[in-house]
Amino acid sequence: MGDGRCVVTLSDAAPAFDATGVPEPDLSIPPLERVPGGMGVHLIRAATDEFDYRPRPGGGNILVMGRSLGPERTKEG
Repeated sequence: MGDGRCVVTLSDAAPAFDATGVPEPDLSIPPLERVPGGMGVHLIRAATDEFDYRPRPGGGNILVMGRSLGPERTKEG
């Protein structure tokens, strides 16, 4: 993109699921002792500047993930 951002929009027809509401995993617990779930959302949050959800009209989900590619990136990293 010309504005120095990469934006990915995922859309599906699955049951509604707001991934933005998933709590952060407790990283102080060793990986093999944690309850499964939440790490994928954690990785998305760590790798993006924008993480937004909205229900898809007629059913389903729309997830928008964006990241600045240049030095103007808003998160550390």
